[in-house]
Amino acid sequence: MLSPVYAAGEVGVFQVIVFGGCAVHIHTQARGSADVDAEVASHGFASKSEIVALLGDDAYVFTDEEGVVQMLELDTSFTTTLAPLHEDYEDRVVRLVSQSSVPNVEVYVASALDVAISKLGRFGDRDQNDIQTLLQLPPCGYR
Repeated sequence: MLSPVYAAGEVGVFQVIVFGGCAVHIHTQARGSADVDAEVASHGFASKSEIVALLGDDAYVFTDEEGVVQMLELDTSFTTTLAPLHEDYEDRVVRLVSQSSVPNVEVYVASALDVAISKLGRFGDRDQNDIQTLLQLPPCGYR
């Protein structure tokens, strides 16, 4: 959805940092998620609200491992201001390789440590399980 907008490079660079259940899945493959919690940033002429609107209108439909049709969509209400985060979490993000050939679209995942920290804000049963799963990963040399 963003490729046509950003392909020419005239509107700047779009960046997203994935948090939440999708980030837990990327790090651990322990569980899936029906929504994408992501911090969205636009470095250029496109506004963040325009980007969120574009992404919010689009959903990815897929069939899970049990053969059930699922839909993955952006959680447009997610914000990093509601979750506890270390001030330098952006220094630990990991860039994901995408299938897009558009270099102006950059997708990152928050580090396992920062995803675990972000889960402390809500701290429900699923969050507690996610934290335990993330903390069982081998250390990655965090500063």
